[in-house]
Amino acid sequence: MIRVCFLSTHAYGLFAPGGAGGEIGGAEVQFRYLATELARDKGFQPVVITGEFGQAPVEEHDGVRLYRAPTPRPSDGPLRRLGHAVRYYRLLRRVDADVYVTTAATTNILLVALFCRRHGRKHVHRTAHEREIGELHRRRGLMPALYRAGFRRADLIVTQHEAHRDALARNTGVAARVLRNGFPVADRPVADEGRRHVLWVGRCLPWKRPEAFLSLAARFPAHTFVMVAPGVPADHGADASQGAARGAPATSFARAIAERATRMTNVRLLGGVPFDAAQDLFDRALAFVNTSEEEGFPNTFLQAGLAKTPIVSLRVDPAGALSRGAGHVCGDSQDEMARVLALLLENAAERRKSGAAAFRYVSENHDLAGVVEEFKRIVTELTRRNAPRATAP
Repeated sequence: MIRVCFLSTHAYGLFAPGGAGGEIGGAEVQFRYLATELARDKGFQPVVITGEFGQAPVEEHDGVRLYRAPTPRPSDGPLRRLGHAVRYYRLLRRVDADVYVTTAATTNILLVALFCRRHGRKHVHRTAHEREIGELHRRRGLMPALYRAGFRRADLIVTQHEAHRDALARNTGVAARVLRNGFPVADRPVADEGRRHVLWVGRCLPWKRPEAFLSLAARFPAHTFVMVAPGVPADHGADASQGAARGAPATSFARAIAERATRMTNVRLLGGVPFDAAQDLFDRALAFVNTSEEEGFPNTFLQAGLAKTPIVSLRVDPAGALSRGAGHVCGDSQDEMARVLALLLENAAERRKSGAAAFRYVSENHDLAGVVEEFKRIVTELTRRNAPRATAP
């Protein structure tokens, strides 16, 4: 049996329904799917290390054992952070996995890499954002340096698609493998007459450009626009039943977005939606809009595809998937984005055609069953051979 440990500070709420959690994004969702699917196979034993959210030190959900890790606060000084790192290292020993899997631009990547080298375990790092492919390997400063030190010591790097794999090889000399994002694919009947709104989903951060979605909404006053933006303050009109990110004070940027959104009569602002309830919003959308400057591979594209909802992206086109037919890319032009959306809103046949293409892309490339089998091959091969370290010049 291969014991696989996923390190995901903010994933607790995905495993424990109703439990508090941090800012859940695509990386957390993918680790949840991989862990719960591995639990169905007697040849694997998945565990997840999460942060502190008031839970017991060890819990089990859906066949996955969850360990609570010490979580530093932004206000913690160097000595307190060192104490957290020591306790985290001890927890890695207690978990006693064969393979440890990290993701995103976390400094824990170095701690895990050093642990795995010291104890003869394997370390897989999964990139989660465009900046891990290039920017972080050039940026100065302590945090990027710690990230790079861990990155170079990992046994294997996996990327979300081939374009990232190839760019990483050019930028760093690292030979990575591709592990696509996966979702359970089912051809569900989604009634066109039930579609009522244009949807945007993303954390309320400047590089996500939520203001571009509000500008788009202003061009279509007769249509309803729904914005799901964890991080906006509930006291500025966000649906208080969903709330802002728990325990995280809203930034001035998020407050400005919330104030603008609540002044618009055709915009409904949600501070956050539980992951298991989010698919319904995609199912009832006339179109899904992405306005980010850059992404890894957004899970929201896959959720839209599962709903047969057309995808309209202002700029992001991961691995050219949208431009090859899975959606619409607008060349960073808000006028073009408005033109495309107008076509979809006015033409039901075009909307159905575009939604069907999105579903076909997801079913052919991102079915969870195939992704999990590829992940099993990766960790099995890694534990059966003395895999070469990922190195950079």
